[in-house]
Amino acid sequence: MPYVKEDLPYHDSMEKSAPTRVIIAIGSNHHANKAMKMGRQHLCRLLTDARHADIIETEAIGIPSGPFLNSLTTGYTDLCLSDLTARLKEIERCCGDRRELRREHQIVLDLDLLLYGEQRLHLSDWERPYIQALFDDLSRSTTPDTSSTPSSNQL
Repeated sequence: MPYVKEDLPYHDSMEKSAPTRVIIAIGSNHHANKAMKMGRQHLCRLLTDARHADIIETEAIGIPSGPFLNSLTTGYTDLCLSDLTARLKEIERCCGDRRELRREHQIVLDLDLLLYGEQRLHLSDWERPYIQALFDDLSRSTTPDTSSTPSSNQL
């Protein structure tokens, strides 16, 4: 497995003033259990009040591949849209995702921002039945995930 950097900076000077609600889709088909765990841990460090839907297995869509593990995470961020998108790409790379692997249809970690405040992104994903099921599960999840949230001195 490629070099994996454990820590990423999660705060910078380009922050917004008011927290924005976000929903992020998480998917993996390569070292999926480990990647999902690492991805969720990073998201808990990046977002406040992070909550996760269950992890479910789905068939691949659009690529010849074995099954994927998928989930959703919601929480709040002070980052602007472009900074958050850049951070999600950093997390993917940190967890071992590489272009070379993607060319072989091996997706270590795919983080897609579905909602940023009132703005919907990746619109075709919203219609997928498994995303709908994960939204339902997420709406029942009322307790923030604090198991992976670092103490303030780790931020």
